[in-house]
Formats: sequence, structure tokens, C-alpha cells
Amino acid sequence: MPDLSQNTDPKISGSFPPDPGGTSSDQEEPTTSYPNPLGNPGNPVLTPPPSSPQILTDTGQTDSSSPIVQTTSGGSNNPPPQPDTVVNAPHAPKKYGGKKVIATIFGVLLLIGGVTVGVLLVQRQQLLEQEASSGDTPPSCPSDTQLLFSNSGDLHVGDTVGSGGSISSMQGSWKVASRNGVLMAESGAKITVDFPNSTHLDTALIYDNDPKSGEQPWSINGVSLPVTDNNEWGPPFNLNLTATQMVFNNGGDSPHFNICIKPPTITATPTATPPNTPTLTPPPEITAECSAVKAYDSEWNLLSSTDLANLKAGDVVRFTVSGTASSGTFDKARFTINGVLRAEVTTKKPGSNEFYDQYTVPVGVTTFNVSAQIHHTDLGWF
Repeated sequence: MPDLSQNTDPKISGSFPPDPGGTSSDQEEPTTSYPNPLGNPGNPVLTPPPSSPQILTDTGQTDSSSPIVQTTSGGSNNPPPQPDTVVNAPHAPKKYGGKKVIATIFGVLLLIGGVTVGVLLVQRQQLLEQEASSGDTPPSCPSDTQLLFSNSGDLHVGDTVGSGGSISSMQGSWKVASRNGVLMAESGAKITVDFPNSTHLDTALIYDNDPKSGEQPWSINGVSLPVTDNNEWGPPFNLNLTATQMVFNNGGDSPHFNICIKPPTITATPTATPPNTPTLTPPPEITAECSAVKAYDSEWNLLSSTDLANLKAGDVVRFTVSGTASSGTFDKARFTINGVLRAEVTTKKPGSNEFYDQYTVPVGVTTFNVSAQIHHTDLGWF
């Protein structure tokens, strides 16, 4: 520690308070010495002016609002009093609401961060919604529909599928297999299903519809199905077709599909009530019958069975038939002789209602097998 009694720092000399009576400087007064607090000889003591409340501070320097004063007696050997040396401290900048500025900046950063997080959350939600309907997530049928192919295993022509449909034709080997829990028809090229009634083809389920060069997208009844990435699910595709037949074509690319179907909605139409109409009385039933066949010679002499047996080739026989009816008339007749049906005849025996057919006995015929039919204008042949 330095010896304060030997301190050689310059001192400010004078009397406190000054002698108002102009006391002589050689009058002895008590002397008080104050060391320089900076411990740096040769440097003046910095004393802030009375009007400034701010005090210059530095490392190793002590703040003070009062000047360091040293008084000594006039009889000492110290140098004569020197005027006070005053050094003004540099003006310290005022702080204008520093905490408020920091709070404002923090609030702006918080607002920007909140908006950024909100945008990221919205984008994430959209991505999740897209993934929920496509990509790795398998689709499902609407609640009011059923799968067309609802049983796993190989498919064959004649197999029964949904809505009572039947496989009428196939190209390639088809099967139904579970993929991510969803039954899908696979492996074939073309397949046709016929339905007994109109059926609504509501929604198509699609997996891995990624046609390569030279291939076409799959189609159902001529409607192209949307393509997907490789080994990816497509979103449910709204077909909205009503048909009695379903025709699927793979376009050359290996298929994986199924259809959600339902019976079409049928609106009942009320049946109009027919007006009351009087019941018509049916006409009385007509009765008719045919008489036996008779045989005459060319002179209208009735021939017996013995006479017929004695006929020779070239003889003429006239076969007749007639009929009776409760109403209506007979207009013609036809004969079958020995198994041969002859042309219809309208001529009658004179003075009667008997229709006749004139027949010439051929060579070698000695027996006759004759039948006849007569035609009624209302009842027809009998």
C-alpha cells in the first residue's frame, strides 16, 4: 500500500470557506491533505460542474459529487495555490424507452412466427387430406354401396358377382385378391359382367393404374379411369353409370380394380285408374260339325263301297262333304285321297250344300282312303 503521507499528487490549496475579510495569506490555518483517489500523479482531479447531475465513471475511478479539496497553511513549502482545473465529463446519451423497443421487436417476431406456424399447419393438413384419399391409403366404398367382386379367389365365366351379375366373358386369367384390406380384381385383360336389371356403377376403386409407353389407361364402359403413380392408390373415382352390363378393359396394363355398385333408384309412378266401362256380353258360342264323305259317279249316282271296289282306271268319282253350324257359313272344302292332299274346292253338288272334288281313278288303284275338311268363316278349318 502506498504511503499516503508521502503522496506527491498535486493538490488544490485554499481556505474553506474563503476569508471574507481578506485575511492575509500568511495567517496560519489548519491544513488538511486529501490524496488523489486515482493514484495517478500529475493528473488533475475531474470534478463535474455543479449543473450536471451525471458523473463520469471509469474503472478504478470513484464517483463523487463534491470536489476533492486540499488545504494547507501558508507557512508550508508547497507551491502557491493554483486555480481549480475543471474537466467536463463527456455527455452520456439518453436512453429513450429501451425496454419498449425490445418489447415491440419481440412482439413482431412472435407475430411472424405465429403466421409461419399457421401456414405450415394448413399445408400439413392439406397434405394429410391428400394422402388420406390417395397414395398409400386405400379407398373405400360409399356406405350405401357394395363391391362388385366381393369374394376372393379365381374368376370364371358364369360366376355370380354383386347385384346378381354374371361373368359372361373374360380375356386372360382373372382373380380377386385382398390388397391393403381391399378386394381387387386382378391379372386379366378384359372382363364383362351382365346384370339381370339395371345396376348403378357408382364408384371405381383403383390401384397402380400407371400405363407405360404403348399402353392406355383402364376403362369401364368406355370411361377412362384416372392414372396413378407406380404402386399407389388412386382416390375413389365417381363413375355414376347405370347399365345392364359392365365391360372393363385394361388397355394393356396389368389391372387392379373393383366397383362399388347399388341398385338404381326407381321412383314409383302411380297407375291411372281406368274409367268404368260396361262389360260386353260375349256372343254365343258357335257350334259346327262336318258330315261324312260321300262318293258319286259322274251322273250323281251315289256309290256304295262295293261300287268303289269295282271301279277301273279312268273312271270318275265325285267325293263330297258338307257341314252344319249354329251360325256362320262354310265357304270351301279340301280332300285327302290315299294320303295326298288335294287343292281346295268351292264348287257344290247342284241343289245342295255339299262341296265336291272330282277324282279320276289312276291305274293300279283299287281301294280308296278319303278324308275331308270344311272351312267355316268364323271358326276356320275343322
